[in-house]
Amino acid sequence: AGQQDPWAPAAPPKEGEVVVRVIADIDDGTRQVWTQCWPRVDALRKIAARWAEEHKVPGEAVGFNCVGETNDLDLNLPLADFIGSAAGPVDIYAVPLDASFGDTEPSEPRAREAQGPAAALPAEAAPADAAPASDATIGAAASLADQERPTKKRARVAATPAGTDERDEARTERPAPKKRGQPAAPAGPSPKAGQDQDETQQPQLDEPIVYEQDNPKKMGSAGWQRYEKYKRAKTPREALALGSAKGDLSYDWKR
Repeated sequence: AGQQDPWAPAAPPKEGEVVVRVIADIDDGTRQVWTQCWPRVDALRKIAARWAEEHKVPGEAVGFNCVGETNDLDLNLPLADFIGSAAGPVDIYAVPLDASFGDTEPSEPRAREAQGPAAALPAEAAPADAAPASDATIGAAASLADQERPTKKRARVAATPAGTDERDEARTERPAPKKRGQPAAPAGPSPKAGQDQDETQQPQLDEPIVYEQDNPKKMGSAGWQRYEKYKRAKTPREALALGSAKGDLSYDWKR
């Protein structure tokens, strides 16, 4: 469900600027769109810091995803490198890098200051099919904390169909099914190395996995209701088909 953008000013982008829409999916099923005009030379980190400031959350707790992707973007990347020659508007998803902010709904817009990038075009509703809603958000698309960061990503402009990342690395054998949150036996030289690897990666979409049947989430919450639907899934892909959000996969994997 779309939600009017309370941040969007009336001015169009100036020369050298591009319209950036930061999308946040709320746990109650609504979607918030934060629209701003930003100079192409600015780093993504500067946009994330402003988003965090206006939503009253710590800047280090906010990350960005490209629409339809699951890897966090490199916030040190200049906006121009991220979007290439795209004219905009450019859609980015806000995601929590700190799980303690995962269930926090964004605050109401704070009073604007005279300084800073002035703004953007009037708000547009974010594409309803851009990406699935998430259980854990700072007003975010998904709880994808501590994932691998790519060196460079190209923006998906306007409505980009949601997709999934498939790893191309060859495997000598598929891991055995495991309990939710319990990593498989490490393939590295030591248990510590295997543990570190599991903590920074999500399960593969077709990787066998066994969910705990005793629902660990808060009874009656949206996350609890989703878990009841997908807890019988045998793989992450099947869990998504049964109603799991991408943020649920990361959250359940870490627990």
